[in-house]
Amino acid sequence: MDRGLIVLACPGSGGARDRLLANLLVFDLFHGAKARGELPPDQRALFFACLDEIQTFDGGSTNIAALVEQTAKFGLRGIFLNQNPERLSPATLNALTTNRSHLISTALNSHAASLLTREWGGESSATALTRLPRYRFIAQVTHEGDLSNPFALGGIRVEDAFGAGEPNRVGDLEEISAKTTARKSPAEVLSHLDGLDDAIVLELRRVRRSGISEEPEEVPLDRDPGPISVPRRPG
Repeated sequence: MDRGLIVLACPGSGGARDRLLANLLVFDLFHGAKARGELPPDQRALFFACLDEIQTFDGGSTNIAALVEQTAKFGLRGIFLNQNPERLSPATLNALTTNRSHLISTALNSHAASLLTREWGGESSATALTRLPRYRFIAQVTHEGDLSNPFALGGIRVEDAFGAGEPNRVGDLEEISAKTTARKSPAEVLSHLDGLDDAIVLELRRVRRSGISEEPEEVPLDRDPGPISVPRRPG
């Protein structure tokens, strides 16, 4: 966080263990930001945490709410993405809508659309939000400390920006990537993992044997080590 590094984390697809891991990530982010309290405010470099499918990180705890409510002053900024705000816990949803700087939405069902348009003071109808076409959004942003009126905007497809690409060269890309990263097949990875425990034990034994001559001799507990001389301090 303080070094400005990029960290990519994939906690999984949403199972019980995946949700636990996701919550631990949020917990670590929260405490990492709070630890900056010892730094002067001008030394708390901005750090952006982007959480996609935020309902995976919202495991019934208040981690997300605490992250949103308490870490802005420590330089942490959050970008939270979710397909349906109704899947969020009340504490998380309340924290996000209360502390947000920007709120951008594409098409939603009628219940979720009504929830968001209430946040916009009813200036955009829920019906309009449910009928948005693909790559179209309604947004409200903060500019110079003030919230804007809701407005419509359109997204840009990758194909529109960079062309159709060259799908016939995907195979070449895969081959180059495999050579560059020394990628192994799933069968090779599983075979390696099957013998990994034994390999670790053998390596530890080898290192221990090779290091015996370099370490001082251990005196058995039942052997008299002889007289011990303790040097006196001057004066």
